Amino acid sequence: MGSDFVWKGIISSDTSILPGRESTQSAVILPPREDGAMYAGILTFQASRPVDAVSWNILDPANVTLSEDIGDRDDVIPVQGLDIALNELDTSSESGSIMFTGNVLELAGDDDPFVVTYNVKARADNASQINEVRSLVESADSEEEQED
Repeated sequence: MGSDFVWKGIISSDTSILPGRESTQSAVILPPREDGAMYAGILTFQASRPVDAVSWNILDPANVTLSEDIGDRDDVIPVQGLDIALNELDTSSESGSIMFTGNVLELAGDDDPFVVTYNVKARADNASQINEVRSLVESADSEEEQED
């Protein structure tokens, strides 16, 4: 924790472990850490077919501001009592270099297996929780009042 690391390797995909994504093939480059730290860094990859680079962000389970009325939650998946937000970083590329931040770094594809070679330079650190979320319903009401 708190120091840079560099990994390189080759990994084959497997069926995603996330509920609702059972038809997705997944290769997790950086797995979740037991200490909950987040990764930040650069990934360079070459895959056997087009894949999407995805970061997972584990949302704070005590976050009472996160509710259904803040907007579209289609990319928030409940897993073992945690809410995980999926953030697509790069879409359908066979190769690339991307910057990322998140609790997990994954390459994902459709239902066909793939193999990927990768280099990643990253750092893992604890993140400070800062919440400043307003309801989108309240925001829309405020905007309508200002227009009147």
